[in-house]
Amino acid sequence: MKENAENLSLSLDKDLWAISSELDKMASAKNISLPAKKDIFIGSYFELLNSLKFGKSREKKLIALELLLNKLKEDPARIFNGLAYSAPRNVSSEDWFSLMADYDIAIKSGKMDYEEVLLDFAIR
Repeated sequence: MKENAENLSLSLDKDLWAISSELDKMASAKNISLPAKKDIFIGSYFELLNSLKFGKSREKKLIALELLLNKLKEDPARIFNGLAYSAPRNVSSEDWFSLMADYDIAIKSGKMDYEEVLLDFAIR
C-alpha cells in the first residue's frame, strides 16, 4: 500500500480529485475495512491529528485523514485548524505558519476547499 500511495502521488502530481478517486478504488479493491467508530477510543482525534501532522509516510498521513473524515466524521475545518494551531518541532514557526497561511488563503479565495487542502497536506 505504501508504494501504491507514493506512486499515485507521483503519477497524478497535484490532481487531488484523481488521487482521491484512485484511493477509493484501491480501498474497494483490497476490501480494506477500517475500525468502527465505537472501536476507536476517545483520545483518537488527537492521535489521528498528530499522525496527520507528524506522520513520516504518506500512507500513515492518508490513513489518519481517512479515519478523521470518514470514521470520526470530523469537520474538515476543525481538522485544518487543529493542524495549524502550532508548528511541529522540526519545522520553523515561520515556515509552518507561512504554509498554513497559504492554505488558508486558498480556502478563503475559493481555489481549494478544506478537504483538498487536507489531502494536499497529507501527500506533500
